Parts: sequence; C-alpha cells; structure tokens
Amino acid sequence: MLFKPRLKWLTALVLSSAFLLPRLTSAQIRSHEIGRLWDSFFPTESLPEYAPVQNQMTYPAGDFSSQRNKNLEGRGLWIGVTNWTDKDNRFFSKYVSENGILNFDSPIFVSKISNKKMVKNRLPTVRVNGTQEKRVLDARSGSGIRRVKSLSTDEQIETIWATNVGIQVKRHTYAMANQNHNSYIVLEYTFTNNGSIDSDPKTAELGQQDLQGVYFGFLYSIIPSGDRGNLQVRERDEWAHYYGNQPGDSLRGLWYVYDGDAQTKIIDDIGDPDDKTGEFLATQYVGIGVLHADRAYNAEEDDPAQPATVDFTPLSNLKTHGSYSDDEMYLDLASGKQSQGTDTGEYQRPTNPAIQAPIVMMAFGPYDIPFGEDVRIVLYEAIGSIARPVAIQAGQDWKNGSLSFNGLSGDQAKDALVGTGKDSLAQIASHAEFAWQRGLGTLPKPPRAPNLQIESGPGKIVLK
Repeated sequence: MLFKPRLKWLTALVLSSAFLLPRLTSAQIRSHEIGRLWDSFFPTESLPEYAPVQNQMTYPAGDFSSQRNKNLEGRGLWIGVTNWTDKDNRFFSKYVSENGILNFDSPIFVSKISNKKMVKNRLPTVRVNGTQEKRVLDARSGSGIRRVKSLSTDEQIETIWATNVGIQVKRHTYAMANQNHNSYIVLEYTFTNNGSIDSDPKTAELGQQDLQGVYFGFLYSIIPSGDRGNLQVRERDEWAHYYGNQPGDSLRGLWYVYDGDAQTKIIDDIGDPDDKTGEFLATQYVGIGVLHADRAYNAEEDDPAQPATVDFTPLSNLKTHGSYSDDEMYLDLASGKQSQGTDTGEYQRPTNPAIQAPIVMMAFGPYDIPFGEDVRIVLYEAIGSIARPVAIQAGQDWKNGSLSFNGLSGDQAKDALVGTGKDSLAQIASHAEFAWQRGLGTLPKPPRAPNLQIESGPGKIVLK
C-alpha cells in the first residue's frame, strides 16, 4: 500500500541521515498553519517520497510531536495531451504527464521553479518561561517568506513549476483566519502553454506548439486522521462519495472521503474508536471541491459541465508509466464517467478489493490551448468533523455503554454522531463557494495576533 514505502523511507531518513533532514525540510516546503485546517505545499503538486515533516490536510490543526490528524496520503496532477511532439521530436497521438501519486517527485515530468509564501501579518512570537516557540514548518520570516500588507487573504502560497508537455503550472493557495472560513483552503491553478519544460521559463524547448485535447486530472489519496504509525486508523476502510450536479443545489461539485466499518472486528469501528480510551480517532469528512473551471482559453466564465470526468480507482489499480500506456492513462482522464463514489450500495464493505483505498479523481477538459494562452481551474480542500473534545467524551461514553444521541444509543448513536461531520463539511463547502463568488478579499479580516509571553510558577500561570 501507498503508506508502507513512505513509512519505510521516513524510518531510514531518521536513522541514517540527521544531516539530511534540514536540507529536505528547507527544500521550499511552504505551509498554511492558520485556522483549523493546516496543509503543506511542495515545489510541485505531488508529495515527495522521502516524507519529511509536513502537514497533510491536518485537522483539527495543531503541533503534535507525532504529526497526528493527517488526512492526506497523496496528491497528484496528470496533464493529458493529444497529437503532441516532445523535445526529441517524437510524436504522440496521446500522452500523459504524470505528476504523482505513485511517482512522487516526478523528476522526469516536472521541474521546480519557485515556491513562495506571503502573509498579511507575521506570526506572533510566543515565549514560555523565556524559551521562544519554534515552528518547524511555519517560520515568521526567512527566505521565500515575506509580508505583504495589501494581501487579499491572510496567507497565500505561490508555487510555479514546469511540465514536460510545455505547460507551466502556477498554483496560488489561500488560507484565512476568519472563524467562518478557516476550515478550507482555496487552490487556484493557472495552466499556461509557454513551451518551456525546465526551471527556466524564458526558454521554450518545445517551440510554439498549440496543444490539443488537454485534460487536467487532479488525484487525491485520503485516509481520515491517518496518523503515522497508528495502524488502527490505517485499515483502509474508507468510503468515497461525489456530490454534484444536483438540480436546484448550488453546490458545484465535491468529493469527500470518510471512515467506514472495516468489519474485521466484533465491534462496529466506524470512527475508529481507540481500543483503550474509546476516543473516536477518525471523525473527519475530508473534501475536495470545485469552485471554477474556465470554459476555454478564450472564455473565462465558469463552465458548469466541468469536471468532464469524475471517477475513482482502488490504489492497487492506479495506473502509472511503466505499467500502463499513455493511451490507457489518457482514457482515465477522458472517459467522461460521472461516478458517485463507492458508497452507493453496490458494495457491502469498504475493504472490498474492487474499491479499497479509493484514489478519487476529477479531470477537466478537453481544452485546446494555443501557444501563450492559459486556462484557470480553482479547487478547495475542506474538512468537516465533530470537535475533538466531543470525540473524546463521546468515545468514553460509548466505551462504557452510556452514549446517547438523538434518541439513539450504542453503535447507532456513535455512527450518527460521527456522521454529523458530513453536515459540517457541507456548511464549510457553502462558505467556500460564497467566499469565492463574493471575492476572498471581501471577507472580514481579524486583527493582528499579539505576541505572548507565558511564565509558570508554583500555583500560577502568568500571561503577558
């Protein structure tokens, strides 16, 4: 499975190369650590195989020594083209530039250009008994981090990379501290056909090709609360569901993944109750939604017919170069399927090999993009869940047999309570759509956070 090699790499990294970690963690990793949802963004779309310390759609957010509450296992972006000629003058009737999930950094297909973070206000300094807090992933300042007072949102990360099909990808991510808008992150992609395939955008190694039949496929591998090393929540018993294109509903389109019953234990393990304390460990409903997709390179209005393909595949069947042809991979992008997910009643358990560990995908296209033109697609990541204090207390009550919720008891009460995370996700998704349509810059901004000094002593804690 996907997490096993990553865990092995992490172990090797820690044991064999203490000098290597600073190089990796400083390799242009930028993180949003504001609000309730934290995430890290690398110089290209995919997550690196060496797995340095990072946020992975961490929710609820917080600094945990064991990097708990991670929900994102992998992220990928495929770009499919037709009738294309590569830098060696080889012609392809169909070709797919594969940036993740299975090939991680994808050095054959992508080249890093820049990864910069901008903040409206710098983070406060926090000192406890004279020792200043150290934030591994979210420094107050430094190379690649700058303050921009006129910023439209509280934080932005701008990442630019080149692809071997001559499309430059510019991704802006936006995070807000506003309490009604701090459980989602907006990802705005601009895909420009500039003919460059390396880290120098001024060179056009592919010449001035006009690209045809272009698809942009976004892939996600998600494990709700997939804490590293905690096998209890890594049983790969997730359900996936796509909600969109519903008559009379304003919701644009949303994949979400949530924990199911592995059916390998005597108990119902929806929510993954802790074996010892009962705490519900996997209460997150993890969503990937759509905010906008250009109709064409010369028509910037939103195209409600996109994404053209909505599908999933079990991790064991995920295609990659070396095992599958470009024609087969392009077909995944261009199939036109409009799947509703794995929980539609066809399968009785989420661990069925035909659906286990679902990789969810949304593909946009086909676009024709002349040289020098671009297409814009906007997504968002969002998570809904019951609050952790509720998960702790309700889990204890469930374990001792006293849990009740909405007239239900026992497992039914547990499942219904955990299931309210879907309602929370729907509300957060509506906030994301409202903010995008109104303009992210119009949202109320919180005041700058003050610096804080904490001093503890016998029988007292002093805050300054």
